[in-house]
Amino acid sequence: MLRQLRDAAKAKEYFEAVQKDLASQQERIGAVSGTVERLAAAVAALTEGMASLQEAASRLEERSAKATARMEALTEKLRNELNDFRLVKRKLDETVARRLKEEFEATIGTLQADVKSYNGLKAGLSGVSSELTSLKAEMSKFMAISINLKAGDFELARYAKRLEQDDAEKLRLMRRIDGLERMVARQRRTR
Repeated sequence: MLRQLRDAAKAKEYFEAVQKDLASQQERIGAVSGTVERLAAAVAALTEGMASLQEAASRLEERSAKATARMEALTEKLRNELNDFRLVKRKLDETVARRLKEEFEATIGTLQADVKSYNGLKAGLSGVSSELTSLKAEMSKFMAISINLKAGDFELARYAKRLEQDDAEKLRLMRRIDGLERMVARQRRTR
């Protein structure tokens, strides 16, 4: 009996130890269960996040594809515009070069004509210069002669009066001729 009591006490102790272990295990299971629930919620949230990320990635991929298509179209358009610009630039360069050549040729022609005129004038001026030199020599001769002339040689008062009288007579005769011409014209008209 003592032994049974001891066995019962040991069994009771063992049972209490098992109950404590069981309670401790239940607490741990509860904690693990809470952790599992939190992990399950986190996994669900991650799953939702992954789904939304996949959706965002697919939208981004669509946008990227559209943007790439637009970029390719714009690149092609830019290439075409650049080629057109190069063509216009080349034509403009050719036009400017041609016009400059024409302008230069016209200007050179004018300059050549001016140079010919200048050379002609230069030759003319040389002739004038030699004529001026000879004229200067002639003037020197006239100056020498004029020094020897007397003042009385230039008094032509008598001739001046005679010229004035002749001019007056000429005017009077011209008036008479005009009058006679008018009279003849009147008589012709009356006939």
